[in-house]
Amino acid sequence: MDDHRDLTSEEARRRTHPCPLCQSPTFHMERYPRSVCADCAARATDSTGRTITGYNTSLGGGFQAVFTDTQQECDEVTRSNRCWIDGHPCGINEARFGGVVVEALPPSS
Repeated sequence: MDDHRDLTSEEARRRTHPCPLCQSPTFHMERYPRSVCADCAARATDSTGRTITGYNTSLGGGFQAVFTDTQQECDEVTRSNRCWIDGHPCGINEARFGGVVVEALPPSS
């Protein structure tokens, strides 16, 4: 029996949530309910507006943010785990089982 099948719209809906910034569907993980879509994450910046990218520092974990244009470390974001997307405050950090997650922060943060 072939278990590779297209998701029904109901199954897809349960596995995605609207990006809190642009409302596009994004992959849903219970641990990261405010995660943003890949398009929004690609626009993450430091407090001065320079675009940043987050990376794992090793296979064992760790997080580092770098300026996307120069690949130099962005100490501010690496230390604070705070970034901005279109002026909205967000958190950026290593995800539990690898990778990096960007989440929109609640308005009171």
